[in-house]
Amino acid sequence: MAVQAAQQMVTCSRRPMGSHGVPILASKITKPNVPGWILQRPRVTTLIAQGTRWCPLTIVTGLPGTGKTMALALWAAAGPGPVAWVTPDKYDNRPRVFWSYVVAALRRSGVAVPKALSATTRGRTAEHPFLLRLASVLAAQDPPVTLVVDDFHLLTEPRVLDGLDFLLRNGGAGLRVAIASRSVPPLPLHRYRLAGELTEIRADDLAFTVAEAGQMLARHGCPLSDGSLDCLMRHTEGWAAGLRLAAISLAARRDPDQFVGQLVTEDSALTDYLVQEVLDTQPREAREVLLKASILEHVNAEIATELTDNEEAGRILTALADASAFVQPIGGGWYRFHTLFAEMLRRRLRLEYPGQAPALHRRAARWYERANRLTEAVRHAAQASAWPLAARMVIDGLAIGEIIEPRGGRSLADELAAMPHGEVWTEPQPYLVSAAIALSAGQPESAAATLDAVEKTFKRLPAGAEDAVRLAAAMIRLAAARRTGDHGFRMTGSPSSKGSARACWPPAELPSYGRAGSMRRPGPSMRGWPPPPRQNKTANASTASAISRSRKRCAAGSAAPPNWPARRQRSLLATGHEGRASMRPPWPPWPGCTSSAMSCARSAASSSRWTQPLGGALTS
Repeated sequence: MAVQAAQQMVTCSRRPMGSHGVPILASKITKPNVPGWILQRPRVTTLIAQGTRWCPLTIVTGLPGTGKTMALALWAAAGPGPVAWVTPDKYDNRPRVFWSYVVAALRRSGVAVPKALSATTRGRTAEHPFLLRLASVLAAQDPPVTLVVDDFHLLTEPRVLDGLDFLLRNGGAGLRVAIASRSVPPLPLHRYRLAGELTEIRADDLAFTVAEAGQMLARHGCPLSDGSLDCLMRHTEGWAAGLRLAAISLAARRDPDQFVGQLVTEDSALTDYLVQEVLDTQPREAREVLLKASILEHVNAEIATELTDNEEAGRILTALADASAFVQPIGGGWYRFHTLFAEMLRRRLRLEYPGQAPALHRRAARWYERANRLTEAVRHAAQASAWPLAARMVIDGLAIGEIIEPRGGRSLADELAAMPHGEVWTEPQPYLVSAAIALSAGQPESAAATLDAVEKTFKRLPAGAEDAVRLAAAMIRLAAARRTGDHGFRMTGSPSSKGSARACWPPAELPSYGRAGSMRRPGPSMRGWPPPPRQNKTANASTASAISRSRKRCAAGSAAPPNWPARRQRSLLATGHEGRASMRPPWPPWPGCTSSAMSCARSAASSSRWTQPLGGALTS
């Protein structure tokens, strides 16, 4: 490499110096060669060709390794006309040096830049007279010349950027500019968009399709099965460098299909590339945000601040997304990491912050709970193996029904599937969740046995926690009874304890719902309760009397259930259903309600103020 650099300097010394007396490295004004293994991509080449034909400015932006440079090289190799290529580095971020390379590249492409232009500006910075004369020369160019500036993100000097903008506006039909950059160029792009003079080719356009990825892998001698190719595409998301490095790694394997899911390891080529090209180039604070936020699927400024204790986390995320540093905005202030990048970050987190991942997951769980996003909260509590915390969130959120009868999509039952069985807990909530999981798996006897064992601990719960726990237990027993067909059960006891049944619904104090949306609310899915009156024959005289009074209250539709808090009664009776002064009770019915009263309760429960059911367990 040193010999080649010396030869270039000798060769350049025999040529005229740059327009400002700056030695010119030929490698910086030479179009890249196209290797034999490169896949021709007519789809991308056509986009560039159309942009440079009709628009003065074409920008190609994307992550490191997305194939920006090679896409432009493939287009230039197709012979579109005169192409002046400049590849600056961080040392060229000065007007005098940058414009020396531009003039040298234009001359190399065949543009007749007069020597007088160089002489008039030698030793001076690139000021307006120089740019005015250069624009005049380019405006007369026929056919037009395309100036390609690679690695444009390294140019940040305002005088350089302003000078290029001036050249674009005044170069006329004789000049086209194509830019390859990792981030959006700091040029007045809005003006070019409004005038229809801008073509933008982004990372999504550069991403390989499944067919293109298959062709590239075949060129490297490692064809994959359809399933393995789909898995590789899910990991790489069509990222060109990822596919290339994967092809190199898989080509050395006897059975590439077995290693597709193991691309990101501590010593893999992909990990080295991502660490050196992306992670290690970030400032310390940005690096910390990336590593600690990698435990999340999606991240925004608030939760990033929660995890890092850095009030600037939101600004850092925005800057990373603008720089296309594998951080992609998904709307609403939320971001996501590229799949491979996220995998690498999690591995680096374990190396650089050993033992901190569980604590970060617990902090994320509590943040999501405060944000009323129960599924995400439980997911992170589970990933921290904080099962009591996850169970408490489910019980306090009145969401036990979502475990008993999961609905479509990723459910709470899925998040709690790894919860250990047979573990000894100090709190009843994990046992209730285990019982609900057992019931969902078709094991009502196991669920009932778990409830019998844990209900003895309810009285030891702190004030305010007992009601939600008893409610969850009642829901599980009710669902178990419906599945087994045995309705002669106690809400707080085992099915065999019929002789001591007692009216225990609703509990003396139902949990306060707090602010809107903080808990699951009662809904209309209450069919199947109460058991038919004939099944309460074993109730003692006091229980029968209570049931009779309950029926009268239900039929009247204007009184709250027994033991309902007086403040709650006044609140409900003062708020009429659909504007009426009185309403059918929206509370769940209790043992002894008639079927007609049940209809009244279901009708009132369907009010828009009770939008989410307690659980699918009550739905027939």
